[in-house]
Amino acid sequence: MSLSAFVPTSTQKARTTAIAAFERMLEQENVSMEFVQASILQDNSGKRLAAIMDRFGFYLSTNDGKKGKLARNTATSYHRNVKLWLFDKYPHLRVSTELILLKQGKTLDKHCLKREKGGLINKAPPCTKENL
Repeated sequence: MSLSAFVPTSTQKARTTAIAAFERMLEQENVSMEFVQASILQDNSGKRLAAIMDRFGFYLSTNDGKKGKLARNTATSYHRNVKLWLFDKYPHLRVSTELILLKQGKTLDKHCLKREKGGLINKAPPCTKENL
């Protein structure tokens, strides 16, 4: 019995949907899944994995679906699920790329947040002596 038997059905379904979005991105870029897998296996540093996930994050933030742009939670969920799926497939790359992909996920989240609010986040002006 494998550990995947203990994963909830909703989590499995979310991962399947995220992988389908990843495959759509590869199809749009005219790249096969076999080529991606071969290129990730050839690179022991994890730079190709990071580059592929960076491109996937860009795809999630800019692609228009049937109902418009993806929601922030959906985009970050897809990015996280594909990242974990790739880490399961290539566990030797987890240590070298985990921090890079975490930073990419945070950047994707911030970009989607700004996109939803319509621009940069407005910050309060600094306090001066006259204000006191």
